[in-house]
Amino acid sequence: MRMEFCVSTSHYKKLLKGRQLGLCKRDFGQKWGCKKYTGDFANYAEVIKFYELNEIWKQIEDILKKNSYSHWRSVQGAPKVIISTILDLAAIFKQDAGSWKQEVIETVVEKLAIILGALGKSYHPELGPYVSEGFIDYFKNLESKYSL
Repeated sequence: MRMEFCVSTSHYKKLLKGRQLGLCKRDFGQKWGCKKYTGDFANYAEVIKFYELNEIWKQIEDILKKNSYSHWRSVQGAPKVIISTILDLAAIFKQDAGSWKQEVIETVVEKLAIILGALGKSYHPELGPYVSEGFIDYFKNLESKYSL
């Protein structure tokens, strides 16, 4: 989400017209265990490199190998949706960070909404849509709050 709203060339950042979101403060997320961002949000590649998102594919492969691919293939329901969507995300992050465009960021946000919905559904069958919609509403609220 930081890339969606904080990178200087992103669609939303341009629409904010200089207004700063808490999400874009360098220390955002530290209380949840994220490391303090030291870059300047100049481009997507910088953020991807800082958070080592381009290494996610290897980390996911390592996790899958430890538990054997065949085990993961037999998973059903919400866990299967989560795993397959994480694999989709990992493939996206495997791309050259310098080639990212707004559409890629939007796809990442869409995939995150799917994961959150599947997580919600894994807790209760009717919770998934509420979690996904809440995530999407968060973006809509930002859009309306900042007249995007």
